[in-house]
Amino acid sequence: MKRSRPVLLVAPSVQEARDDAIGPWFERIVPGAWKKPLPSLVVVPTRGHINDLKTRLIAKGCSHLGLQFVTPARLHALLARNDATPPAKPECLRLLLAIAANEMEGRPNESEALAAKAVARTPALLLRALDRLETAGWKFEELALPSFAPVVQRFNELLKKCDFVLPGETARRRLQEAAHGERKFSHVLITGFDGAHWADWFLLRAVVELAENTTIVIEEPRENFSDIDLCWIGSWEEVCGEAQRALKPAGHLVIRFLLKRKCAEAPKRQSASIF
Repeated sequence: MKRSRPVLLVAPSVQEARDDAIGPWFERIVPGAWKKPLPSLVVVPTRGHINDLKTRLIAKGCSHLGLQFVTPARLHALLARNDATPPAKPECLRLLLAIAANEMEGRPNESEALAAKAVARTPALLLRALDRLETAGWKFEELALPSFAPVVQRFNELLKKCDFVLPGETARRRLQEAAHGERKFSHVLITGFDGAHWADWFLLRAVVELAENTTIVIEEPRENFSDIDLCWIGSWEEVCGEAQRALKPAGHLVIRFLLKRKCAEAPKRQSASIF
């Protein structure tokens, strides 16, 4: 099936995102999810988000049969199943970086030797920085940090010898493949992400390309918003088109109004809305 254009919804707050976007999505998708030949996916940043959504569904007596709830780590593993070669494990990358640093500890340049010793002691910090640079499309040389250059150069040589790449490069390649690949998901909901999740950008873009229908729900930045949050929304608008305000359909609003009147008369009754 041909992929429809993703829908980008912006809500002023978490509660309005639940009421006006996330809840209606579940009401529309859950009843027929188990009938679809392809699974439907809910992508959120943390396990806490998953537990919250599942708790709300269970509290309303709704099944989530046919839905898969995943965090970025779980999504990465899910998409990696069809990779020709398995991605390099983080511990293997840390080991290679530590080896590269150990080889550079004896350099005559004092600043280079001290930098190598620091990396050998805690390779995870530099590895994380290198992966973020890769995700952003930057080269380490652009940072003008000559003290760390020998370690990074040797690390890149070891990566090529082992046929490893950083996770950021893996996600970038997966996005390119997904744009021309088969659809793997029927409906996808992406919610809870903001400008603090740039490391997951290519991963999220890949799952959008692999879905027949995608809805992205973003909370509107507060008064003290940053350029990062604006850039996050703007980047999604390049993919989905102009963001839409999360609003319930008119018929749903009427139902909610009537339900609120009923609840006012009988406070013990529960609303029919999932959230």
